[in-house]
Amino acid sequence: RHSLTTPVQIYQKDDAPLYRRGNKIILALIAWNAVLAWLIKAYYMKRNKTRDDIWRGMSQQEKDHYLATTKDEGSRRLDFRFAH
Repeated sequence: RHSLTTPVQIYQKDDAPLYRRGNKIILALIAWNAVLAWLIKAYYMKRNKTRDDIWRGMSQQEKDHYLATTKDEGSRRLDFRFAH
């Protein structure tokens, strides 16, 4: 039911037949999503860089100790990298 709500609200009868207002709204939504995608990518790149810097700053002994004793799981681990 919700999937039909957006097109019906954006493409209204008074905008027919070219639906210029509706198309502008859709174009704006696409542009906003593109901006969000780039911001999210930048966020994960920054997170990975921060982890790389911490990891590179550790000695091999510290890395081995971390890997052997850490209780961190999944994306909380220092050796985890986000795919982007």
